[in-house]
Amino acid sequence: PHQSKLLPIARTWRVLFGPTRLLPRWLGFTPGAIFAVSREALLRTPMALLDKALGPEGGLCELTDPINGHVFERLWAYIFGDEAAVR
Repeated sequence: PHQSKLLPIARTWRVLFGPTRLLPRWLGFTPGAIFAVSREALLRTPMALLDKALGPEGGLCELTDPINGHVFERLWAYIFGDEAAVR
């Protein structure tokens, strides 16, 4: 699931978190099309981070490669601050 040839995870990570927050060596995630986030987690997520994700650089806007949805599937816990859930 972390094949760099298939998924631009590192590029998306740098867009979202900048160069100072290092990409984890291993990204835990649960594959599948189920996604839910609590209101509290959404409200504590910086709007600037959400704007980056939804912009063309982040990859969740309609003008980008559809494969980016698979990238974000692996990053939801990191975006919404629940990294403990993927350890």
